[in-house]
Parts: sequence; C-alpha cells; structure tokens
Amino acid sequence: MNYSVSWLPKLIEYNPQIDNIDKYIEDIYQIYIEEFINQGIFFKGEKLALKKMPIRNGKEATFYHIVSEGEDEENRKIDIDRCARIRWPKAILASNYIGLKIWENKRKNKNNILVWFSEIEYLIVIRKNPNIKLFWTAYPVTKEHRKRKLQKEYENYINKMQKSPQ
Repeated sequence: MNYSVSWLPKLIEYNPQIDNIDKYIEDIYQIYIEEFINQGIFFKGEKLALKKMPIRNGKEATFYHIVSEGEDEENRKIDIDRCARIRWPKAILASNYIGLKIWENKRKNKNNILVWFSEIEYLIVIRKNPNIKLFWTAYPVTKEHRKRKLQKEYENYINKMQKSPQ
C-alpha cells in the first residue's frame, strides 16, 4: 500500500512488544472522543451524526465500527490496522482532495455514500437516513476482489449519473 500522502495524519502504531493492548485501545478511544465527538466530523460542510448505541465496554457503536471488523455486531474483533488509522476518516472527509472517488449505493436496503481513497486503499461509509447522515465506518481495503468491485461500482455510478438528465 502507498502511504505517501503527506497531508494524512501519521498512523498510530501498536507495538505488541512494548504496548499494552488495553491502553492502546483507550488511547485510540480518547482520540475518537476528542476528534469525532468533541470536534465533530464533517463531510461537504455537513456535520455527520455518530451512532452511540449499543455501547460496548463503555464505548460507542461508531467507535467499534471503525476499529473492528466482522459481520456479526456482537462478535466484531479489534483490527489494529483500523485502529492505527483512527485519524484518517476525519482528515479525508475534511479534505478537498480531487483523487477521492465518491458515490452512492444501496446495501441491505440502506442508502450509503462511499468515499474511496483508492490510492491508499481506504474506504469510508456514510449512512444516509431521511433526516441525517451518519458516519458509519472506515477501513483499509486489502482484498483485490473488493477493490475491483468498488472500482466497478464507482464506474457504473458515474456512467449512470452522466447519462441521467440534469
């Protein structure tokens, strides 16, 4: 992966020989509190909502979505790569970087806005509800088939938008 985008915040690395995992998660959580809850996270000038419930181990649902992985909400596993990038979603969404691929999709009857920074293989998902936009999750895209699927979905969306009357 290419991490040479100089304006992105540095990764917050975890070293298992030195760091205590519980303290590392607490440190990451404090960043989440400050940057996402206290300061807010914005996309195109609009403040995004955060999902609070369910609370696990005293931490909000959105926090767990961006630092863990897994289909089953109750059994998601902490992902150190996601944790290390805790500051990336806010920086990416606040940027005016022209390399972002932004489109809308529908998954399981849920409307989403996808923001894919394909150069660094990082995806942000914003859930669109009737009255609010909810910062849902963000994660590195590491599987080649997933990258191909995202690229095709993006291209199909762009083609559809170009064909639809303005």
